[in-house]
Amino acid sequence: MGALRLHAVAIDDVRDIVGADAPFAARLREIARTAFAPAGSPGAPGLLGRLGPIFRRSPQAVVLAPEDPTPQDLETLLSGHYVRPERSLPTWRLVERLVEGIAWSSLAVDLDRGERDTLDFDLARAGLSSEVGLGRLLSHDAMIGVMPPPGEMACARPHSFALAMAEAWGRALAEDSPPVRQSPHRGAMTAISHWLDGFPQWGRVAAEQGRPLPDLVAFASR
Repeated sequence: MGALRLHAVAIDDVRDIVGADAPFAARLREIARTAFAPAGSPGAPGLLGRLGPIFRRSPQAVVLAPEDPTPQDLETLLSGHYVRPERSLPTWRLVERLVEGIAWSSLAVDLDRGERDTLDFDLARAGLSSEVGLGRLLSHDAMIGVMPPPGEMACARPHSFALAMAEAWGRALAEDSPPVRQSPHRGAMTAISHWLDGFPQWGRVAAEQGRPLPDLVAFASR
């Protein structure tokens, strides 16, 4: 099953990962070190432990799978150097983990392309404009400077789109019309809607701190 991964993060910050300056690169290295720590290590987050000790090798380290990122993949990314085709998938996985590490919040829902289309159709039947649907979100390439592996994509829309999407989805779910109530993807609709409700607060805090407003960045299967 495919997954839709949503992140509240300034798109310029995402694009700055490739060829990052020294302070940002140091922050990203720490995110990678923590994210890909060995299973059982202090601070190793949840299921990430099963990826193995990528950034802190030990004599007992498991053999890395071809799709696992390595320290060299990280340095290639941070330096802005060319990513070889055979390292496309692990580098993409690495980018996603780094984006999650710098995001205000992230959400993953199990939706492949067909399921996303069905969800959008059900919301459209409930009166939601296609202008704030998943299809519209995923029609704008994020242009993050990394070539996606086959079947994957990264898309982005501005903070204003996230606010409009949050308002429209919240209204559609509150009305609870039959197309929403009977949709097989009502749970995903609710999860996405509740997550989008965080954008006004994240935006206010970002403004108070002099930081860029979070945009809506999505990673998904094509």
